Amino acid sequence: MPLDRPCLVGHRGAAALAPENTLDSFRLAWERGVRTMELDVQLTRDRVVVCLHDDRLDRVTAELGRVDERDWVTLRELTVCPGAFHNGFPHARIPTLAAVLTELDPACRLVVELKRSRTGADLVRETLRVIREAGAGPRCRLISFEPDLLRLAREALPHPEDADSPGLGVLVGAADCAHLLPRAKEFGAVALHAHHWLVNSILCKQARAAGYLLNAWTVNDRSRAEALADLGVHEITTDHPDLLGPGR
Repeated sequence: MPLDRPCLVGHRGAAALAPENTLDSFRLAWERGVRTMELDVQLTRDRVVVCLHDDRLDRVTAELGRVDERDWVTLRELTVCPGAFHNGFPHARIPTLAAVLTELDPACRLVVELKRSRTGADLVRETLRVIREAGAGPRCRLISFEPDLLRLAREALPHPEDADSPGLGVLVGAADCAHLLPRAKEFGAVALHAHHWLVNSILCKQARAAGYLLNAWTVNDRSRAEALADLGVHEITTDHPDLLGPGR
């Protein structure tokens, strides 16, 4: 049996129930008892850090084009997932990372995914600046599929072991599974984020022995979540805030 039950991480908030990566989604997940939110960040043309998964607008708004070719003054007016969820969120908008940090409960923890970007160094620098100015380092963790972005983040944190600094997490899918532990060691990571089908008893033991948190993503099936809980993962990222019952 595991030493404790995993906590749930709201994938883009409560993405199965509300427009992803919006304040509506994060607030709904919080209301359902989720205390850690995963979100994605991109950089606008005028260097504003916004919460959006794709580098293009097409999938979640009625507009076309790249995020980094639009200024914030334009993006702030766009509705996210217009008409979705029975049109229950007609005012859902793309938020800035700064707004998320200031408008959510200060006890809310954030897992911030740095997305692949044509301006990667700027994205890392501006994300860290926003987190620092909000005094939110202790409740943030930066993750990425991109080793170069994690390397930049590590280099930008002169004292990553400081309690005021955000932690780093290595994020991998099946193709990069063999790099999970070596990258975590290289970047001084505090957490491993692995696709849930990569998680087994061996990885759980390795993570615990090395002192890493282990996050399994993205799990939307309750039986799979229960199996991962029995293996002893620390966190489960999900679109469904009620996956393991209330308050997880």
